[in-house]
Amino acid sequence: MKEQAQHGTAQFPLGWYPHMNSSWQGYFFVPHWHAELELIIIESGTMELVVQGKSYILLAGEIALIPPNVLHTAYRLQERACTFSCVVFVPKFIASASADELQTELLQPLFSDGVGPLRLEKSAGDFELKRELDLLMMALDGQKYYDHLRAKGLLLQILAILFADKEDWVKSSVPSELRSRREKLILQFLEIHYAEKLTLADLAKVLKLSKEQFSRFFRQSFRRSPFQYLIQFRLQKACQLLISGDHTVTEIAEACGFESSNYFARVFKEHFNLSPTEFRQK
Repeated sequence: MKEQAQHGTAQFPLGWYPHMNSSWQGYFFVPHWHAELELIIIESGTMELVVQGKSYILLAGEIALIPPNVLHTAYRLQERACTFSCVVFVPKFIASASADELQTELLQPLFSDGVGPLRLEKSAGDFELKRELDLLMMALDGQKYYDHLRAKGLLLQILAILFADKEDWVKSSVPSELRSRREKLILQFLEIHYAEKLTLADLAKVLKLSKEQFSRFFRQSFRRSPFQYLIQFRLQKACQLLISGDHTVTEIAEACGFESSNYFARVFKEHFNLSPTEFRQK
């Protein structure tokens, strides 16, 4: 779905998410898109990054740049661990004030919707890149008043290193716009209607496909059946309600589309190894 979270602040529109390694149901993060650019840095282990339906295996020391408004997700590979950091920032954070050649020829393509991910393989330039990434992480963790200025400069320096090593970029072929529109459309539909009693025919109708066509499309896009994904979607909504409010378990089960509180509690326990009450207490 389209992410609504604000990354950073209005004064410093950059979010820094260091050393992440947790996963749930095989996801490091679920399918989503946002208006910001995202820099994913693999620190150790292996990740499968899927961007607009195309799969990339990222190893330790590799980096991927995700343009704005592109649907992407990351999977855990056969229970293998992965530690990664993300830098998420709005395009205007690095944009030139004027339409100079840097803006029009180098930066503007990064801001375009529908562009595939840029990925840097291990190369002779890795030492320089790693040094700049380490400095960026230190600046983002810093407490000095000038650390934010240093971080902005380092981010531009990292992009300069990536552009200087163009032969090592692997740019995805842009998948059909139809596929991308369909994936976003069904996720937006689930966001609005997840609490309703949905049938496969209801979901297929959103994309004007037969039930069989829709099931094939959904599995190819999200690697789960529509109803496996819907249950996980409802469970995520339930977690938010358990954490943020004082609703009863029965009220949450009903609000999230589960047919009974007993069924909700059983499915919740299967997925999280905790009852809803235990989850709330923790």
